[in-house]
Amino acid sequence: MRIDGGQKLWLTLMVIALELVVIFAAGMFGYFGYALLCAASVFTYVLTCEGLYLHAFISYAAVSIIGFLIVPDKATAIAFAGLFGHYPLFKTAADAKLQNKAAAFCVKLLYCNVWLIAALCVVIFILKISLPTDLPLPMWAVVCLVEAALCITELIHTFCRWLYSEKLRSGIVPKN
Repeated sequence: MRIDGGQKLWLTLMVIALELVVIFAAGMFGYFGYALLCAASVFTYVLTCEGLYLHAFISYAAVSIIGFLIVPDKATAIAFAGLFGHYPLFKTAADAKLQNKAAAFCVKLLYCNVWLIAALCVVIFILKISLPTDLPLPMWAVVCLVEAALCITELIHTFCRWLYSEKLRSGIVPKN
């Protein structure tokens, strides 16, 4: 299916609008809304499945900037820009380049861990916010839960990409 310039623009605007609505909702729930950030980022697959990688990057940048301006909880907008928003772009590139699914999964998990560690370094060393030490679980269990959450996020993204490309695409992008 080939789409023209107007359709590319409308798809990009649609993705931006949908992501902003979900990010705003996530900002209303505070820490509990971070799960919605994963849902916000999956709309990028509408653009990446159409091969509109520049449009996908522009939508990520626009949502990150506008989200910071309109979302009540600025930490939510920062979390989207720093952790969740760019993952679909990387996932698309990794899946295209790496034929071995196990290797691709490990690379994507490593990518998420690097960005998570970078975010923790910003929180601890730049923002000078200490992490809680009185958790009801041992630290190894917390790390295992975080890794499980990252694996579940990857599965959710894989499912959403499949859902768009196999089930929803024909209703959104006209056949030529």
